[in-house]
Amino acid sequence: MGLSVSAASAIFALGFILMMVVVVDSFTDSFQELDDAAQDRNERDGALRDTRITIESVRHFNASKTVMINVTNSGSVSLDPEALDVLIDGMLLTGNITNATVDGSPAGAWFPDKMLVVEMDCTPVPGRVKVVTGLGVADYTDAVTELG
Repeated sequence: MGLSVSAASAIFALGFILMMVVVVDSFTDSFQELDDAAQDRNERDGALRDTRITIESVRHFNASKTVMINVTNSGSVSLDPEALDVLIDGMLLTGNITNATVDGSPAGAWFPDKMLVVEMDCTPVPGRVKVVTGLGVADYTDAVTELG
């Protein structure tokens, strides 16, 4: 074999090694992204398992045409009251919320075992009320107290 055959073999070998470095690097990045996604999913699933809410009472005030919903965070994770959705008789009425407080303070974070009081405009007396957290955990009641 001549020098040209040896040089060509060396160039091909070097090219193959460089190609494998690029391929291995891209596989490493892909597997890292998959691992990160799995960790995110596990954290979200853990938060979902530990999230519970309980509607304590729903009161409708005929004079002011408002509804007051008392909801307790009965899970073990803090929730964001801003991410809450309220459905009344199957209609999404989150935009009608006029005030939300946690234990009397403006709602910033909703910690476990604390009560969130949601006040909202609602003309007809609701028959069913459903509150849904940002993670999709919900509670439902049809026990509405009508007040003058």
